[in-house]
Amino acid sequence: MSYDGWGQGEPNNNGGVQNCACIRSVTEYIYRKHGKWDDDLCTLDRNFICQKGIYNFHLVIPRTYPGFANVYCAINVEIEGETLSPDDVTLSVGQTLSSSKPISCSSTSLDGEFRNKSFLLDNVNEDDQIFCYVGELPDKNRSFSLATISAVFDFYALPELPSGPTVGEIRSSSVSVFWSSWIPCLDFGDGPVVGYLIYQQTMEDEWIVVGKIDLDVGEGDLQRIMEFVLTDLEPGTEYNISVSAVREGPGGEGPRSPLVTVTTPTLECQHLRKTSAVWMALFVISFSGIIILLVIVGKRKQKADLTRVRFDPEGAGDPKSPDYELPPQSVVRQHAYQGLRRSRISDSIEVDYDDTADPEKL
Repeated sequence: MSYDGWGQGEPNNNGGVQNCACIRSVTEYIYRKHGKWDDDLCTLDRNFICQKGIYNFHLVIPRTYPGFANVYCAINVEIEGETLSPDDVTLSVGQTLSSSKPISCSSTSLDGEFRNKSFLLDNVNEDDQIFCYVGELPDKNRSFSLATISAVFDFYALPELPSGPTVGEIRSSSVSVFWSSWIPCLDFGDGPVVGYLIYQQTMEDEWIVVGKIDLDVGEGDLQRIMEFVLTDLEPGTEYNISVSAVREGPGGEGPRSPLVTVTTPTLECQHLRKTSAVWMALFVISFSGIIILLVIVGKRKQKADLTRVRFDPEGAGDPKSPDYELPPQSVVRQHAYQGLRRSRISDSIEVDYDDTADPEKL
């Protein structure tokens, strides 16, 4: 042999009958023989040590969210005449292969000479390793190929809303809230935001999701105001309300915003508010009506009563004279301005006229 890899204290030819060699696979630290050579009895039944074709593995972990990971494992579809089925490809996570736990496949597809399998991981620890392998684990009597990577992830920064919602209309069983949308480049986190989740909480309960607003990918207007109405609330109850921004994909929800506290009115209070609002409306209408009436009366007093204008049928006499009489209704001339032409318009509404027949006549 040009190479040997004997374990500690081996070969020892225990009993003088250990005339064959094997490779140990033990994880206990005290033996210190994992992957090392050992001599043993030639009559023992062990798996053969051989290599039958090596698959090409391509492991990819895209950028993801804290606590979640999408892992893609692509492997040759066929090697040495053996066609690979989806069930032959397994992915497991753990600190060692023997202690790792298999992960269920999310999807599988063929891409030319490779079979792609997608796996969704959650609750991954920083010291875990990801194992993608073909076949069964080495304690079975069949071929086995393995690829492994350390769980080093590149996480997105989840979007955070800098301020909580503002309360609008409050009723005994509903409350409307408003908040400013998440703004790219100004608010913390990576976009785009595709929606918002609305939470409510009472003093005795946990936070629960009571609504969702979906947006188109890429939306994030700088001055957009979002609105949501919480319904089915209990009268006379105190509620905490909060909102969170959400990116696309599992685990893309950011932290909840600062909360706002609101207490719904009781039915008696709401009835009193409605009654007060009605009385206030009646007061405003009555007050407005009085003002309008006073304006109308004032304008009527300023109007000239042409039927009672003093009039001298001969065109002589002083209208201010005590002898100036008010003629009967039948004596009043009609068309008093017939034959006159307008000579000047001043800045006010007053108009001067000249008599076309008698220029001296006023």
